[in-house]
Amino acid sequence: MHQSDTELLRESGIPFEPDMPLKDRASLPLDDCVIQVLHTPGHTPGSLCFYVKKARALFTGDTLLKGEYGKIWGPHSMGLMLRSLKRLNSIMPPKTTVHPGHGSQTTMSREAWLDCLDNLS
Repeated sequence: MHQSDTELLRESGIPFEPDMPLKDRASLPLDDCVIQVLHTPGHTPGSLCFYVKKARALFTGDTLLKGEYGKIWGPHSMGLMLRSLKRLNSIMPPKTTVHPGHGSQTTMSREAWLDCLDNLS
């Protein structure tokens, strides 16, 4: 869990204590591959995506869905979401398979609508 979701977790009332705070660009070893953590605020302040380069796979939760983005929460969330989507579009190879938290998988190249975000400041 990213520290930016600490308050959201507290407000939920769920008695949960994260065992490992995650930071942007952290690397998590798993067998013979590495999972890269990407902080992608928008859905929540601490939203995270996980990239497995070896598998060309991006696990996006509610940040990027097939043909759309996930629900945003709170003030400034839309700006955060747009920046996160622009970032993913700029760093992910086109053949990366996107595994969202809901719905069907897609690829970065099939999400051409993300290219339009470059025109936003």
